[in-house]
Amino acid sequence: MGNKIIPTRRSSIASDISKGSTVDIKSGFCNADPITKKGKQIQTVQMLVIPLIPIVILLGQAIICLARSISAKNFTEKAYEETLVVIEYGNTIDSITKEKDLVIEYLDGHVSKGNLTSRFEITTKVMSKITIWSLKGIYEDRLAVRSQLQQVHFVIMNGSLSKEQVFVFYDDLVNEFSIAITILSKNVDNTKIWRDLLSYKFLIKMQKNFDIALYFGKQSFFNRSDTYFVQNYIKYNFLAFSQVEVSKEISSILTAEIEKHNLMEKELMDEIMYFNVKMSNETSIISYEEFLKWKKNVKEVLIGIEKLTQTIRDYILKVSKDAKSNNNVQLGGVSFLFAIVLLLGPIVIILIDKITATIHNYALGLSGKTKELRMEKKRSDELLYQMLPKSVALQLKLSKRVSAESFNSVTIYFSDIVGFTSISAKSSPMQVIQFLNSLYYFFDTAIDRYDAYKVETIGDAYMNVKICDIRLIRKRHVSEISSLSLDLLNGIKEFDIQHLPEETLRLRIGIHTGPVVAGVVGSKMPRYCLFGDTVNIANIMEATGVPMKIHISEDTMKCLESFGGYLTEERSEREIPGKGRMMTHFLKGKMDTRSSKNRGIISATRSKNRETPLTEVVLSNGRTIDN
Repeated sequence: MGNKIIPTRRSSIASDISKGSTVDIKSGFCNADPITKKGKQIQTVQMLVIPLIPIVILLGQAIICLARSISAKNFTEKAYEETLVVIEYGNTIDSITKEKDLVIEYLDGHVSKGNLTSRFEITTKVMSKITIWSLKGIYEDRLAVRSQLQQVHFVIMNGSLSKEQVFVFYDDLVNEFSIAITILSKNVDNTKIWRDLLSYKFLIKMQKNFDIALYFGKQSFFNRSDTYFVQNYIKYNFLAFSQVEVSKEISSILTAEIEKHNLMEKELMDEIMYFNVKMSNETSIISYEEFLKWKKNVKEVLIGIEKLTQTIRDYILKVSKDAKSNNNVQLGGVSFLFAIVLLLGPIVIILIDKITATIHNYALGLSGKTKELRMEKKRSDELLYQMLPKSVALQLKLSKRVSAESFNSVTIYFSDIVGFTSISAKSSPMQVIQFLNSLYYFFDTAIDRYDAYKVETIGDAYMNVKICDIRLIRKRHVSEISSLSLDLLNGIKEFDIQHLPEETLRLRIGIHTGPVVAGVVGSKMPRYCLFGDTVNIANIMEATGVPMKIHISEDTMKCLESFGGYLTEERSEREIPGKGRMMTHFLKGKMDTRSSKNRGIISATRSKNRETPLTEVVLSNGRTIDN
């Protein structure tokens, strides 16, 4: 095959594409690559952090509101239960008081046993409705109290108890229930009805004190000399009047009801107070008519207190029920909001996961499309670089105007297949195409090893060019084309035509060195073309050459001599159209030692010769050649 061929540097197309299409992806937690699985996870965390922070805060607030609503509901329910018990105790006190008055009337002979028995049943029924029994001491056991009350009823019906004994028993029982009312209303005292409930307690005590005062007043009228009855009458009467004034100050509802129904009017109360003054003076004389009027007035006050008690009781129950209902509604609303917030977290997480997955899939698809686009760009650039030199193509891509260039020294190679017409006659069109493809592949592979540019192939003709530039030692373009020609000539000897193995393929090669003008011609299908006599002379060198020999001009010969390392043979003078007669030569080969030495000289002096502007040649098959 001849001397060893040292290949030139590889094409820079791949590196140019790589540099032009590289995307820098920053690393780190805040700059995750969405294409990777880890990057997807980091992006999911990043997208979850921002919406989950307010959701967590909202969830915390919802938990606090829910806890407060539950606490308020429990408190309201306890307050409502205590209110019911207080009212139950108040009803019991009212029933016991009425029973005591009826028993005293019975002992005085003014009430029948049937009426008394009905009252006993009412009291027993009212007491049985009490939900929470909180009496202390001897009254701690509900069943024992009921049993004791039944025994008292039996004794009263048999006439075995005095009025004083009856009064003491019922008064003690009423006092125990009054104490229980005070103890039971601790939770209610922290609600907005505490004033009304306190007023309700005072009304119960007021009713009890007026009732006791009525009892002692009766006894005092008939026993003026007994100071015990008079003193107790004055005591309980004073307590009752004090509680009236305190109740008015505590509850605005009570005051409004008193004014609305004209209860405990001033004239009535003044008459009772006047009777009290006369009762406290032992020397004053009280007529029976005055006693009856006083008794009537006190009963009217008791009736008014009973109406007020009923009104306040109904109001307290209504407000307690409304508060309980409102708390239930509030708790339901807060629970609903809590459920929404609780469900919002997983929903957001699911949606963000889906969004992240969509972004991930989109990024993957975009990455694939980007890779395809890069490959298409690479193929487009390669196709463009096959049509034009790279420097020219880049200028056209930047919408720059490309002007023609003049080169002082260029070595042009022409070759032709000897007998191509006869080979084509023996082959089918498809075989011809396959044959030329194989041949051109062989040529292109060889050219890739040298610093040369393929200008054009027309049928069986093949044209190469090498343009000289500043970075090369003088006449190096002649060396590159000459070495290429020798390698092609040696390689073609071993080239087999697959469908015509008996045929021997022969080349005719012509080379000339001289000046040319190069530029892009055409707009729709632009081509990089060379113009000048150098092209014509190179073509004549090929046309007038001998098969399997390299026919070179005198100018090429001189360049080779100055470069050194090549063997040539003088042919004869040839008539060149437009140039006259010209001496031509055959290139026979290279001297190995000389060639190796010259390669070393070339390599060593390449960086020292920088006198003319840089010229870049682009091969039509897409390679970039820096000359």
